Parts: sequence; C-alpha cells; structure tokens
Amino acid sequence: MEFRVELETKAKTELLALPRDVARELLPIFEDLRAEPRPSGARKLAGTDGFRIRRGLYRILYSVDDASGSVRVFKVSRRREVYSSVREQLNRIRTGGAQAASGQASS
Repeated sequence: MEFRVELETKAKTELLALPRDVARELLPIFEDLRAEPRPSGARKLAGTDGFRIRRGLYRILYSVDDASGSVRVFKVSRRREVYSSVREQLNRIRTGGAQAASGQASS
C-alpha cells in the first residue's frame, strides 16, 4: 500500500524556510514515507501517536493514519526547536487549549 504524505501548512512553511541544501537533503524522506511510514530509523514520540525521523540536526515529526493511508507531517525543524515546540503543543492540549491552538486547521 502506498501512503499519501501531507504536510501541514506550518510544516510547509518550515521546510521552505530551511537552507536550500538542507531542504534538498530532507525531500527524499517524504518520498520514502510513501512506501514505508514507519522506517527503521523512525522513533515513536513519547506520549503521542506521532513519530520522528532524524536527519543530522533536523527532525521531521509526523503521524500515520493507517485507515486512510496517510502520513501527516506537522513539524520540520532543527532539533532544539522541534521538541520545545512539541512540548508547548502537548501542554496546550492537556490544559484544554487544543481547540484554540488548532482552530485554523478545523475549517
């Protein structure tokens, strides 16, 4: 089964903001996710349904929906920025701020 890879708006923006050579190095990962959404280098994110792939100093965070055959990339950034941002998102979700934080994506 081939999966459909979808980049959230924020992930697209982050990818486009990367230096061109870094973005070129990361692009094959998205193609690889189509065939294998859980490659051997991917790690499960603690406390979430997400995964991460590491490439040098950069991380790609994503979730897999087997039922719909899709991979949703929600973060592409340097390591130090990725995890602090994810912690903030998880804290908002735990405190009930998820609706406000994801209000744009529900249209």
